Amino acid sequence: MRVAYSIAACFLTAVLAGCETSSGVSAGAPVSTTPYSLSSADSNAVKEGVRSTLKDPTSPIFGSMNARSASDGTVSVCGYVNAKNSFGGYVGNTPYMGVLGANGTKDAVFVVTAMGGTDIETRVVYMMCSKYGIAI
Repeated sequence: MRVAYSIAACFLTAVLAGCETSSGVSAGAPVSTTPYSLSSADSNAVKEGVRSTLKDPTSPIFGSMNARSASDGTVSVCGYVNAKNSFGGYVGNTPYMGVLGANGTKDAVFVVTAMGGTDIETRVVYMMCSKYGIAI
């Protein structure tokens, strides 16, 4: 199992750090974004989206969350959450990243795209937040 995780981590690192798209742009190149101010409804959507990924969705304590908007209107959000694990203990601030959008009814919806946990997962979240210019 460890070998599989090591191979997956090496593959993921290679994909994020060294790949180029067909247009020749590095996958690690920063994305041009502008600051985005989260409304109360946006913040609630982020919290609901993160809760849906947790083992104990009643336990999260949310830390800071910051957002930026890309030129295509995509809003990316990064932040921290402290939640309980399977043993009932809080694990400490865990970084997450996701995309905020609408579900066709004008309600905001948040989809988690990366959640810290292991060292590699946490590094990936920090790398992706940095790529989008989001300081957490």
